[in-house]
Amino acid sequence: MGVEPQYLRLQIVLEHHGLRRVTEVPLAGFDIVRLGLEASIQNLGMVQLLTQAVTTAIKKDMIDQILREPSQEPADDVPA
Repeated sequence: MGVEPQYLRLQIVLEHHGLRRVTEVPLAGFDIVRLGLEASIQNLGMVQLLTQAVTTAIKKDMIDQILREPSQEPADDVPA
């Protein structure tokens, strides 16, 4: 038995009309390095880069393609 690779799990959480959709995106070490490099090139932090990516996907109406099987759980009350 070998050691299983470790992954960082990025969660994309969208809330709309009281429903929450959560999708986990596993990221391998190489993916994290690549995202870090891209953020550095654009003079952004990782969170800013990922926020830009999700925002762009929403604006281009691609989010349904990305979030294949979102949950339909009610959203928690979160202060704005």
